[in-house]
Amino acid sequence: GKLVTDSPTLNSTQQSALSVLDQQLAAWDLTGLESTAKNLLVQGLSSDAVMVQLENSDAFKQRFSGNQQRVANGLSVLSPADYISTEQAYDQVLRQYGVNGTFSNRDNFAKWIGNDVSATELQSRVQEGSDLVNETDPAARQLLQQWYGIGDSDIMTTFLDPTQAQPLLDPRLFTNRRLSA
Repeated sequence: GKLVTDSPTLNSTQQSALSVLDQQLAAWDLTGLESTAKNLLVQGLSSDAVMVQLENSDAFKQRFSGNQQRVANGLSVLSPADYISTEQAYDQVLRQYGVNGTFSNRDNFAKWIGNDVSATELQSRVQEGSDLVNETDPAARQLLQQWYGIGDSDIMTTFLDPTQAQPLLDPRLFTNRRLSA
């Protein structure tokens, strides 16, 4: 058989549709679906039909996984634009308080979106942690940092998700450490 090396060609209308779809997929950080979009256009699907197919893909569902939890919780699904806007708001709050490292990721964002945690509520939680840190004796905070490597952001993160913060804290607090003479 003849080896086909040329990729399928699109007419100008399909090419325009692909350009728009590619821009949208890039904005959603789903560039891996661009070849799927092209193949669906080649098959004759309209850009709207292609978008429906893409939204039903595993990659799309994974990218916006918080929406599945929202449905399970009886909440409405966020549009991709609202979803990404919410992620950006979370990230901004976490950066503002300096706890973005461990917690600024899509898994946490999906969990919070799925449970309808607003950026305002997240900020309130982080503020509680910040207040606790600021009310703690500076000498005690210094000892926690010096002896156990537990910093202010570790303390604050317990207000974001105690289950994630616990593994960070437990080994440092409960290991049998000997102080050298």
